[in-house]
Amino acid sequence: MDNKLKATVMIGRFQPFHRGHKEIARIAMTLKPTNQLVIAIIKRDGKNISNTSPWSSKWMKQMIKRMVPEAIVIEVENAFIMNVLPDGLELDAIVCGPDRKSSYERMIGKSAPEVALLNIPEIYKIRGTLVRQAIDEGDVKEFQRMMPLNADLRMWKSMQYEDLED
Repeated sequence: MDNKLKATVMIGRFQPFHRGHKEIARIAMTLKPTNQLVIAIIKRDGKNISNTSPWSSKWMKQMIKRMVPEAIVIEVENAFIMNVLPDGLELDAIVCGPDRKSSYERMIGKSAPEVALLNIPEIYKIRGTLVRQAIDEGDVKEFQRMMPLNADLRMWKSMQYEDLED
């Protein structure tokens, strides 16, 4: 008998992890309440921090742990979801928004057709590009609309392009 805990995985760059991501995580935990939620961040460091990915994955991991404390948050090399789980966990479901549905359908269909795809409809009309734009323009009102409560625009801006040490 397999004693592995079933896992629901959410994977991405999360540049940044915004209110839409947080809601997708909440819905995933509601749909699969006995599963462990794993949020996998594609690694970003000094070599690949850019205008479209301005935060290191180490820093984003810290922020996500604060926003979704019940999740296991890990860094991964790439988005191939079948290779991301820590020992003791078995992939049961992948959660994504509508912008990633077709990519994950192709991946699951070829590698693991038994894995469920939880496609969460877009709720807040938020894109990482719009959040980064609000930060760059100093638009506090728009930033607060898209980010989880208590997010501080100045703090997020100050951490852009910073590579944290281990």
